[in-house]
Order: sequence, then C-alpha cells, then structure tokens
Amino acid sequence: MNNKKMPAKKISAKQIDSDELVLHVRVAEPVAVRRTVLNLALDSIQLMKRYDRIMAIRSRKQAARSKLNNTYREIRKISSNIKLKELPGMQKPKQLPQMPMQKMASPKIEAEKKPLISKQDMSPLEKEMDDIRRKLSGL
Repeated sequence: MNNKKMPAKKISAKQIDSDELVLHVRVAEPVAVRRTVLNLALDSIQLMKRYDRIMAIRSRKQAARSKLNNTYREIRKISSNIKLKELPGMQKPKQLPQMPMQKMASPKIEAEKKPLISKQDMSPLEKEMDDIRRKLSGL
C-alpha cells in the first residue's frame, strides 16, 4: 500500500477587508444539501408554531386558575359570614329504590375541519412554511 497522504480539498480564501474573510468551498450534491436544509427549516418553523400554541394554552390556563382562586376566596368569605343557625333545618332525603344503570351511547365527536386560510390571513411563519414547501416541490 501507498503511504502517501491524500491532498486536502482545495479551498480558496480571499481577504477583502481586514474584517471580512470570504471562503469558497465546493459542495458535493448541492441539491440534496439544499433539500435537507429546507426540510430542517420547515421542521424548525413547525416547532416554533407548536411552542407558540403551548405558550398560549399556558397563559389561558394561568388566567383560568387565577379566576378560580378568586371565586373560591369569595365563596369562603361569604360562607364564613353565614351562620349555621340562620339556615333552615334540613331533613335527610328519603332513600329511593335503586334501579339498574343502563349504558348510554356516548355521542360521537367529529374532528373539526380546518378552514382554508387565504394568503393575507396567514401568519409570517405559515407564509414561510408555504414558501419552503413550494421550493421543496420544485427540487
């Protein structure tokens, strides 16, 4: 076997300014690399949209929780003001004969159909995803 070193890929570098360095590299299979980059961009945009939806759900959840806590405090405040003596006497309810339970058919819920969104109503992320999909289909 030959113990000769393989020559490194030829890389040319030019110095335009003292701050900028221009580097040129030859890429094997540029279409495949471009397709991969576009797919990764599409995935990252989908992750960003998912993160936005999660944050919106989280904020609605926090608002609902604070509303529930406020309502609970009001109920406790009002119930502490009511004295048990002021309430009318309560009787124990009569026991009714128990009847066997029948299974009820559960209502079927159909998935909501997404309405078509016009280009003007799209968010910037959706527009970018649409452009990337168009570029991918062109490759």
